[in-house]
Amino acid sequence: MMMTLLALGARAQTIILDDTFNRGPTTVGSGANSTTGIGNGWIDTTGNIWSIPTVGQLNASAGGLGNPCYWAGSGGQMQTEECAVTFVCSSSANRDVAAVVKLQDAKDYYCAFVDSGTLYVQKVINGTFMNLVAVPAFSLSVGQTATIVLYANTSGGSTTLIAYSFVGTLGAPSGTIYTATTVNSAPNLQNAGYCGITSFLNSAINYVTEAKIWNGLYIPGNVLTSGAVALTAANTTTITAAVGAPMGGTSPYTYAWYYSTAANVTPNVLIGGQTTATLTWNPPTSGHYYVRCVVTDSTGHNVSSNTVLVATNGGSLVIGFIGDSITQYGDSLGNAPPYYECQIVQYVGNFYKVSLVNEGIPGSKTSDWVPTNSNNYFNNALAAFQGAGVSVVSIMLGTNDAYGGMPQATYQSNLQAIVNGLVANGFKVILNSPPYILNTNYASANALLESAYPKAIAAVVASNPKMVYQGALYDYRYFAQHVDEMKDQFHPNDAGIQSYAKMWAQAFIQSFLGPGKSPLEGGPVH
Repeated sequence: MMMTLLALGARAQTIILDDTFNRGPTTVGSGANSTTGIGNGWIDTTGNIWSIPTVGQLNASAGGLGNPCYWAGSGGQMQTEECAVTFVCSSSANRDVAAVVKLQDAKDYYCAFVDSGTLYVQKVINGTFMNLVAVPAFSLSVGQTATIVLYANTSGGSTTLIAYSFVGTLGAPSGTIYTATTVNSAPNLQNAGYCGITSFLNSAINYVTEAKIWNGLYIPGNVLTSGAVALTAANTTTITAAVGAPMGGTSPYTYAWYYSTAANVTPNVLIGGQTTATLTWNPPTSGHYYVRCVVTDSTGHNVSSNTVLVATNGGSLVIGFIGDSITQYGDSLGNAPPYYECQIVQYVGNFYKVSLVNEGIPGSKTSDWVPTNSNNYFNNALAAFQGAGVSVVSIMLGTNDAYGGMPQATYQSNLQAIVNGLVANGFKVILNSPPYILNTNYASANALLESAYPKAIAAVVASNPKMVYQGALYDYRYFAQHVDEMKDQFHPNDAGIQSYAKMWAQAFIQSFLGPGKSPLEGGPVH
């Protein structure tokens, strides 16, 4: 029988124990109810059966109905419980490691196991077994890993039992998850009991690699996951966002939204009245907020979404661009350059209403952009920036300088003149490093791009750290390692354009949108 999702009204599950037996080696204990062979709260009912001869492998010297072990740590005796046992098969005739629940003593408990392709749920009363249900399952071969899970809930004199079996581990089930369900009422075991492990073979058993115990119902392979939170509107007094549809778990789902005001604090302040997949929220003050959604299913399992950073009343932000053909360049579909625009709007648009002014000119060098050059590249860009209300100018120049062999000192002097002219007119500036040239004949040019020009950029940034910022540092290194993202020896292809965009946008956010920083308000706080 394939797994079916069951709405049993069970309480939310809580992990009581997850033991991978990563200790030892140990030897078997002595005497009934020994605790020395396994440790960590486990009790060997016989006292000379269970041990960890190899770290990570729980084993037994013999099987049989009267030889279970069980976990008796704090909270181990429960009315609603579930036990999962993952094991590795060591013999084709040796498959029936069993998960145990409601254990009262060595001779009274429920168990589930797979033997010869059949999943069984049995009750052991005074050392005699009673078969409750049997369904087709899988057959194992030597060396395979399998997991057996058994859930029990006692209420009103009856015990509901659900068994799962599958090849693989709890974290990585493989193929069909088989399930068997039954209700047992007479004669019934006590309401509460322990979880444990046993084997019905009178020989050395397969070794166990993990035992996990819950208080409540956990459905293997049906893990609840949240959709992603995405903003639908911001930059005003109201933030609206939506979380994507959850997967797994048991519907219906409920939602709760939380916020924090610090990057290193998980959003934990409940936003009152927001109980659907859509958030409409007026924050208490203007500023930056970190927001997430917690989704809960009908059995009480919950999971958190991603966290998004948003701002209210951030104002408008216009970014200007100075550069060569890489800055000016569009993609193969003719999308407007730079592709950076898409990224900067996506990320920075969470904070500000963003627009861009691109003044990139193909083939240009730093010497073409100095304010005194008669070609008026600088003056024309300055007029465009001032007319559009630009506050930050992004610059990437140097590829054509290196191609022509321009020394570091000259490159730095030209770049400093450009930056000084912009700062004198009230602009903040972010400087991105130029990239790799894909041509072995340009070793000297690449030497300038790899180390000399980045040093020059760092010196210009250091000259006025409240107005000039370090942009993307790793353009050269990235494209030297990802030549498949270059269209020709100078220019990126569509994938490379997107990589540029991400590097530039990340550097912009790091420079201007960290705590205490804003491109609109007088520079960063140092």
